[in-house]
Amino acid sequence: MVLRVERLLNQTVTIKQLTSRDSDGNPSYATAANVAARVSCKPKRMLGLNGAEFNSYARITVKMAVNDGASITFVDGTGNTRTMTALEIRRAVNRDGTHGFSVIIV
Repeated sequence: MVLRVERLLNQTVTIKQLTSRDSDGNPSYATAANVAARVSCKPKRMLGLNGAEFNSYARITVKMAVNDGASITFVDGTGNTRTMTALEIRRAVNRDGTHGFSVIIV
């Protein structure tokens, strides 16, 4: 059985990919894109890929490739709109080596 992540993407988020940072470290973003997503708002303590612990607010699954530092705008479980920066991106790869989906931790 093949998992079709598209069936789970019943919400919409806005993603602005990080393009660069200036000399002061301020980010510059690409044009915003509305993307089908699955948003799961559940604050939790997580262990990052680098071994460090951090607090996360939500996990957002999207079909597109997302770069580190992207800005994501989504509606949380209480109906409030939030804009947050990706703390970590977990990427899934298809059997043929192409990008499958991204799980964005914010």
